[in-house]
Amino acid sequence: MNHAELVERACRWLRNTKRCSIVVAEYTFQFESPDGFGWSPQGTILIECKSRRPDFLAHKRKMARRAPYYGMGNCRYYFANPGVVLSSEELPEHWGLLVPAGSVVHVIAEARWRDGDRFQESRLALSLLRQADKRIRPLYLHDWIKGR
Repeated sequence: MNHAELVERACRWLRNTKRCSIVVAEYTFQFESPDGFGWSPQGTILIECKSRRPDFLAHKRKMARRAPYYGMGNCRYYFANPGVVLSSEELPEHWGLLVPAGSVVHVIAEARWRDGDRFQESRLALSLLRQADKRIRPLYLHDWIKGR
């Protein structure tokens, strides 16, 4: 699968399997540009999609991976083609690994829940609300939500 196909499949997994009510795909924001990010009843989930091994190795060197407290997501996963991540020992601490196989997504390593960077997550949510607000003007966002 190419990167775009992985992102689409990962976002479907967030919505359908993890029951995320809001899912964002490839939203560039500050220190991180998550390929998939979702808000579930249990917390937030970040997904990084990797179609090639060099991309995975380069991603591990980013600040949010070396200093995990900078990273968004209570739960973090790599969503990768088979062979991109050779073993679960290569994963950053607390990260999980998902591998698609046809219509099924295999959980190779389960992510462990941890505290995400709430400040960055709040700023991401605010940025998304601003984008929504711009698109529905001249209505105010609260009027649009209430159906006025």
